Amino acid sequence: MRMKAAAAAVMTAALVCASPGAELVRRDEAGAAIFVLTAPVQPGGEAIEVAPGGVAWTENLRPQSAVRLMVDAPARNGPGRTVGPAAGSVLFGYAMQHGGESFCPFGPPGSERVQCYRDFDADGDFDGAYVSIPLRRDYVLRVGRLTRLSPVRQLAFEVVAADAMPSVSAALTFDEWRGGEARFSLRAADERIGEYVCERAEGGACTLLGLTLRVEATERGGARIAVLAAEPERQLRLDFT
Repeated sequence: MRMKAAAAAVMTAALVCASPGAELVRRDEAGAAIFVLTAPVQPGGEAIEVAPGGVAWTENLRPQSAVRLMVDAPARNGPGRTVGPAAGSVLFGYAMQHGGESFCPFGPPGSERVQCYRDFDADGDFDGAYVSIPLRRDYVLRVGRLTRLSPVRQLAFEVVAADAMPSVSAALTFDEWRGGEARFSLRAADERIGEYVCERAEGGACTLLGLTLRVEATERGGARIAVLAAEPERQLRLDFT
């Protein structure tokens, strides 16, 4: 019992006092996740005409990094009861604001919180757990800020290819023209992921989410959109604050 107590004390000190980089580890921290956009948008195709509020096309979002949990994670109390992911669950990478990476599951519909995990000593086992502060109850991707870091028994995981996690469909909507710029939003189910301006580029083109577009105004505030070029890997950063 003494050995177990001593080990727990050492783990607690390691988690909430100092990181391998000798910086203090924060029990509450924001961060971001990088998603790859994998919609098969082909340059040189026919232009798309869309009215304000209309869907231009559907994007597929997949996390840039992912791991698979090898064991069941326990539920946690405080605040409330937050269930842990089951063995086999795939978690996406959450880049911590002050360095390091945690891994979180997509929130099930209607969930208020999820548990996210971090491997502090890089041994292939999670040894710290956070609880998310939800941005809104129906959010799936934007899990929110992480809080209440505490030690957990070692939870084994393995790194997997990002395509091991199902992609999330998100509709790219043309919203409006404002100040001569085309404005868009991205929405997954009822979750508004973000608002974006097609940034002006050379030759009358503009850039949006890794795409070079030509966007022209049509009647009644609509837009005609042609895809001119696409980056090899298009990325989307979601900030959790």
